[in-house]
Amino acid sequence: MRAIVFLNIVRCTVFVVSALAFASHASQCILFNVYQNQTDIPDWFKGGHWQYLLWYIALGLSLTSSTAVCIHAGCCRRGQHVRGDRILSTINIIVLSSTILLITFLGGQEPWTNDLVTFSQPAKGFIPYCNLLDQERDALYPLLYHRCVLVNTTWICGSLNCVMWIFLLLSVWVARPAKRPSSIAQLPTEPKWGRYIPEPTIPRVSYPTTPQYPSVYSNATTATHLSEPIPPPIQTTNVDNNYHGNQQYYSSAHSDTSDGYYYNAYQHQPMTATTTSSNKYYYEDDGYRDASAVDSYCYYPHYR
Repeated sequence: MRAIVFLNIVRCTVFVVSALAFASHASQCILFNVYQNQTDIPDWFKGGHWQYLLWYIALGLSLTSSTAVCIHAGCCRRGQHVRGDRILSTINIIVLSSTILLITFLGGQEPWTNDLVTFSQPAKGFIPYCNLLDQERDALYPLLYHRCVLVNTTWICGSLNCVMWIFLLLSVWVARPAKRPSSIAQLPTEPKWGRYIPEPTIPRVSYPTTPQYPSVYSNATTATHLSEPIPPPIQTTNVDNNYHGNQQYYSSAHSDTSDGYYYNAYQHQPMTATTTSSNKYYYEDDGYRDASAVDSYCYYPHYR
C-alpha cells in the first residue's frame, strides 16, 4: 500500500512539472507574437527557429503521458499496474534528454529576435544575463526581459521533468507494489451452510439370489421342469404303525431322521407329473401348474 502511494506522488509530481514547462514555453511564444507585431520580424516557424518546435513536441508528449499515467492510477484505480509507467517513462526520457542537449549545444540565441538585437555574450539554453535587458538598454522592455525569464523557466522545468521521469522509472523497478486482493485470482469461497461432500460410491456387487420357498399355508405342489429330471422318491425303511410299510411316500407333516435324511416338515414333495402341453404339467391331485410359476420352487433334499 505504501509503495502505491509513493508512486502516485511521483506521478503527480511529473504531471505538475510537465504542465509548468509546457505553460512556460507557450507563454513565451505568446509574448514572441506580441514582439513580432511590434518589430515586424518574421514568425519563428518561418524564420527557421526549430528550437521552439522541439520544445512543443517534447513538452507536449510529456504532458500527455503524465496525464495518462495519473488517470490510469487515480481514476481507474490501477496504480498497482506499472507496465505503462515503464514504457512512457522510457520514451519521455529519450525525447526530453535529446531536446535539451540539442537546444543547449546547437540552438540559436535566446530570446530570439532575428538578429534585431545583438548580445555581447550569446547564450544557448539557460540565459544568465536576463537582468541586463532593462528599460535603459532595450526599447521594447519589458517584452525581452519577460521572454528571457520564460525561456529560462522552460529550460529548467524541461530538465527537471526529464529527471522526474528517470526517478519514476527507477521507482517502478524498485518499489514493485503488491497487487490488490481483488486482482489476485482466488478460489471460490464455500457457502455458509457448509461444504458439500458427495456420498461414497458403492460398487455394484451381485449377490446370489435367495431361493424362494412357498408358504406353509400353501397347498400347491411343486414340480421340476420337464427338461430337468424329476428326483426319484425316497425309499424309507423305517416302519411306522401309522403308515404302510415299504411304501414309497413323501412325508408332509413329519420329519424322519432315523435313516440319515432330513425332511422339511413345511415342504411338500413333487408328485408324478405327466405332460399335457408345452409349458404346463398335470399332477395326480388333478391340477394344472404353469411352468413359469413352479420353476423356482424345485426342492431337493439336503444332507444333515
